[in-house]
Amino acid sequence: MPLSTIDSTGLSNPFGAPTGGNVMASWTTAGRPATPSTGQYGYNTTYGGVEVYNGSAWSTITGGPAFQVNIGSAQTISSTTFTKLQYNTVVFDTNSNFNTSTNRFTPTVAGYYLVIAAFQSASGSPTQMVCGIYKNGSAYMYGNNVVATAPQALNVTALVYCNGSTDYLEACGYQTAAGSFLALSTATYFQGYLARSA
Repeated sequence: MPLSTIDSTGLSNPFGAPTGGNVMASWTTAGRPATPSTGQYGYNTTYGGVEVYNGSAWSTITGGPAFQVNIGSAQTISSTTFTKLQYNTVVFDTNSNFNTSTNRFTPTVAGYYLVIAAFQSASGSPTQMVCGIYKNGSAYMYGNNVVATAPQALNVTALVYCNGSTDYLEACGYQTAAGSFLALSTATYFQGYLARSA
């Protein structure tokens, strides 16, 4: 007969197989322990993931918002104008934080987000092209400034802090000649995830 084990109820199980699993402590972001110890961990029900206290801040171990969206059809762009990319096809959106009507990612968990935006220009004579990430309607970070004949693929990567309530992110494209963005899922996309909670 196998050695006895202790199940999650604290009762001895003579057959060696636990009848239940362990349950870790859980809390909301607002209800975190007031004076946590370094190494303390628990399940955060606000964003559905495990987090640990590193001595000065809470860091996510699992979970947190993540998304990827594409554009479903070619999008026309005017010349010399930063144009918001109309990502309207959701590949995944774990916390329902991307709005396809406004083309905005508004995360509901405060923290640092790694985001990548990309587009492929479908047409245009030799032109200057830039892809940018915008936070709350203002330019946050631009990718490489490319001067070339379309089609060209442009992208930008940024680590952005979002407050988990009002901050939102968008992606914009720019070129000095009128043209369009291709509806190509491998080249025109917007994606990101929570790298570390606040």
